[in-house]
Order: sequence, then structure tokens, then C-alpha cells
Amino acid sequence: MQNSTSLPLPADPKSLPALLHSQRKVRFQDCDPFGHLNNSAYLDYIVNAREDHVAEFYELDIYAWSQSRGSGWVFGKHEIVYRKPALFNEIITLTSRLIGFGEKFLRIEASILDQKRTHLKALMWSDLVYIDMKTTRPTPHQEELMNLFAGVVRPIGENRIEQRAKTIENELLTVTA
Repeated sequence: MQNSTSLPLPADPKSLPALLHSQRKVRFQDCDPFGHLNNSAYLDYIVNAREDHVAEFYELDIYAWSQSRGSGWVFGKHEIVYRKPALFNEIITLTSRLIGFGEKFLRIEASILDQKRTHLKALMWSDLVYIDMKTTRPTPHQEELMNLFAGVVRPIGENRIEQRAKTIENELLTVTA
């Protein structure tokens, strides 16, 4: 990752990976009394992973971007389905990808899988709105962002998150069979 002033964005977005991933250990402080990752901690793990993913894979420091451009993203909505518990001390895989975008919004899909990527633990869709920091109103993405999004977006066929979770689980079964 370059430093926080590493603007503009990568020149050839189509050469960038669409599905981003990292691993993390489930920490005791984030677990419930049963040793399961607490429901609210899933959100923290996913949001932090996405921020790290775009910094590492796209060289986009979202804080530096918002400070230099006067605009940035805020979450407008989350949908999450929980499939299997993530357990204390377990190594989990976090994935994220852009599945939709428009002039003033993004839709991100993120998942938590086991370390070997054979079981879906949670799936989340998040809608983000691009905001002018002075007016706190939605504002259009800059052209360079729209070019990045066009290069890395991977739309999905499902329009319900539960249906999408089943599709992913079936794909995981096919890969591990």
C-alpha cells in the first residue's frame, strides 16, 4: 500500500481483482459467552476488512480520499444472514466485492468463511452513499471512481440475500466435492 496521498487511482481498473480477501483470528473480546463471534462483531470485522481490502488491492485509502476530495461514503443500509458460527480463536476468511454502483451509491457484498473457504459463516450486503462532507448531501462520484468501479464490479443474479447465500453455499459444495 502506498501512503495516504497516493492519488489518483490505479490506471487500469480492469486488471484489478474483483473478489478481495484476507484472514483474521476471532478474538475473545468479540465473542459471546458460548465462544461464538458476537452478531454485532460480524459487522465490525466485515467493515474493517473492506477498508483494508480497498487500501491493499486498489491503493485507495478512503480516509485520505475523503480528506483530499471533500467527499466520502457513509453506510445507508446493511443486510446480513448468519449461517454458521465463527468461533473463538478460529482463523476466518473475509471477502468483499463490489456488486453494484451508480452515480451516488455503491453496493458491496462481503462474506465470512472458514479458513479453507469451504463453509459460509455470514453474508452481508451493504449500501453506501457518496456524500459531500460540507453539505452532508449525496453527491456524484468523480469520473476516476466511476472508472474504477466499472473495472471491478461483478453484478450478481440474485436480488435476495438469502437466495445469494444458498448460491454461495452450493458453489462451495461444488468446489470441495
